[in-house]
Amino acid sequence: MMLNLDLLRQAVSIAKPYWSSKAGRRSWWLVGLLILLLLADTQLNVWFNAQAGEVASSLAARQGTRFWNSVRAYLLLLLVAVPVYSAYYFVRDRVGLYWRRALTHRVLDRYFKNHAYYQLHAEAEIDNPDQRIADDIYSITSRR
Repeated sequence: MMLNLDLLRQAVSIAKPYWSSKAGRRSWWLVGLLILLLLADTQLNVWFNAQAGEVASSLAARQGTRFWNSVRAYLLLLLVAVPVYSAYYFVRDRVGLYWRRALTHRVLDRYFKNHAYYQLHAEAEIDNPDQRIADDIYSITSRR
């Protein structure tokens, strides 16, 4: 697979203004927290997998006490995992929201500058440029 350097340059030119701004520098803390939560998420998934194996092994061995101990451990693990998973998705979406808001302001400033919107609306082959802008910004700043 070949790395497309032109695409990489375009991505950096889109992302750099936000991530080097004051608001973007504050978001770096959220990115750090997001990385920690992702590591915790991964570790929890490993523990869940091991605990599910323990439940299956205890059932196969027909050991009731071992089974109920593994179910209790699984439930305790679940009590820890739910807040971690929730925090991960919250922080991930918050970073995307901050970036999307800043990028939307930047693009709309350029869209309205020098009446560029009139020129775009005059082009017959460009349909709903404002909707395209919103969709493109969403796709850049979200995980989808």
